[in-house]
Amino acid sequence: MKTFISIILFSVTFHSIGQNQSFPSIEKVITKDKLIHGEIGKYPITLYLKYQKHSYHLNVYSVKGWYYYDRYKIKIGLVGLYLYGDLVLYHFEDTSRANKIVYFKENIGNHWDNVVHYSSLQDYNEKFTFNDTLSQWTNNQKKYRFTLEQKEFDILEKRNLLRLSPTHSFDLTNILDNMYCDFEIMAYNNDRLILTYKHPSRYYSMTMCGGGTEEGLIVLEFNKSKELENYQLYTYYSCNLDIWHDQIKSNNTIIYKCKKLDELSYSLIVDLSNISVTKKR
Repeated sequence: MKTFISIILFSVTFHSIGQNQSFPSIEKVITKDKLIHGEIGKYPITLYLKYQKHSYHLNVYSVKGWYYYDRYKIKIGLVGLYLYGDLVLYHFEDTSRANKIVYFKENIGNHWDNVVHYSSLQDYNEKFTFNDTLSQWTNNQKKYRFTLEQKEFDILEKRNLLRLSPTHSFDLTNILDNMYCDFEIMAYNNDRLILTYKHPSRYYSMTMCGGGTEEGLIVLEFNKSKELENYQLYTYYSCNLDIWHDQIKSNNTIIYKCKKLDELSYSLIVDLSNISVTKKR
């Protein structure tokens, strides 16, 4: 079977953009849906999927949309789940059954049992499965297996861009590859910046540190061409590593007195005038 798939970012939400925007600044780019083109057998199809709702795990969420054969353009409803990088989609004629999937209303046990349950539902009219080893459409009578060049099926995507000028941006996922990380600019000069970062300790909320956070500082140094020359990461709070801190502010200095169980404490001294962070035991 000849198959091709191309995925296009369909709708994007921008934050912190304006004609009079000052630099540097943090810009959030959020994509909540995708348009997917491909073929079942020799018949070209188009799928449209949109993010709906998260489960207890940040890497598991529901999606809703449709697909049609390009020749006929009759939409066939789809619901399904994004599961740790994989995608499972169903078509049910029973809309109440579809809504149970979208809003996670079928709970049979713990989170992991539910993942298995939703991945292997029966009595569907059609099913799409996309993962690293299998790309398949079936209606329980026929099955079509195909290979995808595109191996990432994130419908929901969030990025933080550090806008250095109207024509230069730096993707902060290059430093911290976490879709749920928030950044703020603490201080900067022409070529150096200090950012604060904060992100969830765990993707699964129903576990130790599931409601905790990881927080710290990033010092970034760019050259005159706005290319990254160097960076340093510093942690001042971590549920995963049992690090907590007291904060002291005075004039242009901020001191984070950090403590960690069973280890020596340390201090992070932030010099806002010289755009520097010094770690001292």
